[in-house]
Amino acid sequence: MEYDQKVKAIKKEDRPPQGSSNTVPRYNLPSNGLLSLLPTPWVPYAELMRLDCPAGLYAFHVPYLIGLSYAACLAFPSPSLEDLFAYNILFLIDSIILRDAACAWNDNVDQDLDRKVTRCRLRPIARGVVVTTQGHIFTAALTLAGTPLFLTLPIECAYHVIPVTLLFALYPFAKRVTNLPQVVLGFPLAWAILTCWAALGVDPINAEVIMPSMSLFAANVL
Repeated sequence: MEYDQKVKAIKKEDRPPQGSSNTVPRYNLPSNGLLSLLPTPWVPYAELMRLDCPAGLYAFHVPYLIGLSYAACLAFPSPSLEDLFAYNILFLIDSIILRDAACAWNDNVDQDLDRKVTRCRLRPIARGVVVTTQGHIFTAALTLAGTPLFLTLPIECAYHVIPVTLLFALYPFAKRVTNLPQVVLGFPLAWAILTCWAALGVDPINAEVIMPSMSLFAANVL
């Protein structure tokens, strides 16, 4: 009931002044797709997780595929196909959770900017159906949800959690100080390659492979 009242208030607020020729987007509950099947109060949190835009998952998971493939060529002894498949499933789940948390954090930090941008002003936090505190709690819950995954991986993989988390947290603030925030975002995305190397016990700074290794990392950043 409270959620429905907020939606009605937003729709009323979004009506352009009488006689105005400006068109202002109005929020409508999803009528098709996955989000239309969810209970109404769950919809804004699903939108925070971008469940309605799964294409963005590729940017998070493809670096893991690249990292696993590269590390498998260097690892000795060579990992079995079963091990590679198991790692890929774990990293896929991690990619989903990590993307959800990163999107929720980004929307919370950028809410004031989102309200000024037509494309973003109807995001859950920007339109007011999820308040800032709720957004932070939801982001923290998503972040913690990914922790058990790393308990199943070699301890070396855990060393990469802190820098990746900090870099994703930095991304929305980079928009305020640089015209190239996507480069900042590229670092935590490409860091998945380093995590894969750690998972398969590959030393990326070995003198024999340091140049191709760093070139691969840089290419994924950019």
